[in-house]
Amino acid sequence: MNSKYVSGFVYVPSGGETLYTNVLLPEREGKFPTVIFRNPYVSWAENATEEKVTVECLRELERWLGRGYTVVHQHCRGTGKSSGDFIPYLNEHEDSNNLYDWVRRQPFYNGELFLSGNRHERFGPVYEADWFDYIRGLRSSPVELGKVTYYSLFENKWKSDDFVPPEEEIVLPLGQNTVTYKYNPYDPPSFKGGLSTNFGGAEFQDKPNSRHDIISVYVAPFPSDTLVKGRIRAKLVVSSDREDTCFVMRVSIEKERGDFPLRDDITTLCYALGDYTPGEKAEIDFAFDEHAFLIRRGERLRVDVASADSAHYVRHTNLKGLYSAQDRAVVAKNTVYLGDSCLIIPKAEQ
Repeated sequence: MNSKYVSGFVYVPSGGETLYTNVLLPEREGKFPTVIFRNPYVSWAENATEEKVTVECLRELERWLGRGYTVVHQHCRGTGKSSGDFIPYLNEHEDSNNLYDWVRRQPFYNGELFLSGNRHERFGPVYEADWFDYIRGLRSSPVELGKVTYYSLFENKWKSDDFVPPEEEIVLPLGQNTVTYKYNPYDPPSFKGGLSTNFGGAEFQDKPNSRHDIISVYVAPFPSDTLVKGRIRAKLVVSSDREDTCFVMRVSIEKERGDFPLRDDITTLCYALGDYTPGEKAEIDFAFDEHAFLIRRGERLRVDVASADSAHYVRHTNLKGLYSAQDRAVVAKNTVYLGDSCLIIPKAEQ
């Protein structure tokens, strides 16, 4: 273990349970600002020794000690080496407050307490430490205040601006074909990698049209470098032989290593339309989470359409009504009219 810093562990009591907590100090003596992490993603630590967990914690968070911060890293109740049952959100308020009170009683605490997310450091560790130093009055702001700071993917740079949606939009047809497939909830399709609201992180996608119930379409290659900024939208014209069914859209970009996913969205006929008459053509709208990324000349966007992504969303039963009240599922015959459908991307100035 690195002898430059002081590290150890304690079990902090909370609500009748004991929560495993690592404490990392930049020096053995003194008072320091404290950064708190509470982490439920520590299943790997269940069978590890406290000493090994401490070594891994120090390795991952040592950068904070070099900036003069104490680190307090706790396994959430029922995870890692903490006792109890993990029930998301139920005990976090009590356990967090107990930890804060415990820190305030420690000799290393200087009156400054900062909260951080262990796996979701949006600006990266350097920016986060810079931001805390700014709050403490030790440096200027690492980002432009009053602006939206975001990362432009494939342009590979951080930007700060008002993130006003650009006026120019590019409408990309999805082809001329009409494709019909059967969606079976007992044998649903799925996609690699969680995107807009799911865990798992982005992964290169399977080959296009990897199943009979997945429609994959590439738009025409882009004639020049194009910066996309804002909310991608799509219009999908469909029909079904059921009163309700589901449609999923996923947008990826073609790269040398494969097709890299960008955003996905999901809706149902009844959610989009209110009511649906089987056999009728209907237009449904998709609005993907905002994004910023660069499409280089010659690259193509890929659009996948299906009626399920069972890895990330609950399977639709193809029955109308409240899902929790349904005890069966049926097969749907769904049709996508690609010639009437399109992808709409917001084009920004570079």
